[in-house]
Amino acid sequence: MAKEDQGDYDHAATLLEEAVALFQSIGDPLLAAAVRHSLGVVYYEQNDLQQASTLFADALQEFRIHDQPWLIGYALANLGKIARAQGDFVRATTLFAESLTLRWDRVGDKVGIAGSLRGLASIAAQTGYSARAARLYGAAEAVREAIGAPVPRHHPPSEEAIANARASLGMALFAAAWNEGRGLTLANAVAEALAAPVPEVGTDHCDKCPVPAPRQRLTPRELEVLHLVREGCSNREIGERLYISERTARTHVQNILNKLDVSTRAAAAAHAVEHGLIERQRRSPSDELTAPAGATT
Repeated sequence: MAKEDQGDYDHAATLLEEAVALFQSIGDPLLAAAVRHSLGVVYYEQNDLQQASTLFADALQEFRIHDQPWLIGYALANLGKIARAQGDFVRATTLFAESLTLRWDRVGDKVGIAGSLRGLASIAAQTGYSARAARLYGAAEAVREAIGAPVPRHHPPSEEAIANARASLGMALFAAAWNEGRGLTLANAVAEALAAPVPEVGTDHCDKCPVPAPRQRLTPRELEVLHLVREGCSNREIGERLYISERTARTHVQNILNKLDVSTRAAAAAHAVEHGLIERQRRSPSDELTAPAGATT
């Protein structure tokens, strides 16, 4: 794989094809499948998704026969990348979720877990769940840092997904959600990622985007309070703005948190923007100061 790392894809493909033939000739189907999978990576890097998909799928079948959970998780994640690149977010979610479950339950592969979290984060961003995307990206970053793994090489789909989430939420909420993800335990990060709904086919701006969430039974007064929470107002400030007591404002905020099933005001604000309960505020220059360090990668 050194030739692939150097970008010499033609030479890498030739060497890997020779290796496949060699392992087949000595009757080692598992190693032959592992090399075919590596050959699939070469084709993926060259954007030949059809050939890469065929090689990954063939390798996955052999990995399952030999019950190789690490290799199965790797192949599933790569098939998820292809489905994502093809815009099939339903299949991509299923593949990344299966890879994450396997890596968490059977392998304990933290590098792989971080990769699956990033895959699911990118799908969340591309299908309109920007706050969830930022949290999962933050969680993946924390895992990588905890084990001292290098910064992953980002491809255009991931870079675009991060940019979409940042643009959707605004820098302040994006940073808050990212940092919330960094604070999750690994078990909670995995649970949140696996609890995400499989994207449904929508009717608005794209074939694979989810149908917008309902307004979740917030009262008109709670929506007013939520707008002020989004502006960063304290309970006292909310009371002053709406001519209600601070205690009443606190009650409204708690009711909002309960209805939205979130635990913090920042999460409530991000959830509200993400699901169209309130409009995102226009970015201000001061927002640039709140972006997490890893959010630009």
